Amino acid sequence: MKVKATILIDKEVLERAHALGVNVSKACENCLRQYIQALENVRFVKQDQLLSPGSSAEESGVVGSLGFEPRIANAPGWYT
Repeated sequence: MKVKATILIDKEVLERAHALGVNVSKACENCLRQYIQALENVRFVKQDQLLSPGSSAEESGVVGSLGFEPRIANAPGWYT
């Protein structure tokens, strides 16, 4: 069953999508399906499975809890 939803999209992005003939509703639905699947997959991975035997999260450089995009303590970049 389909339901009506209202979302806010950048005007330029929407105009470009329409110019290319993109079905915005279907594209949003497909992106949400992929995003939901990725989030659900992360929930089923235990933190212990990501670490080598005998190591800890502190030793691996993982900061905070694991999520969709885990942060790495020693990764180069503008943040500290």
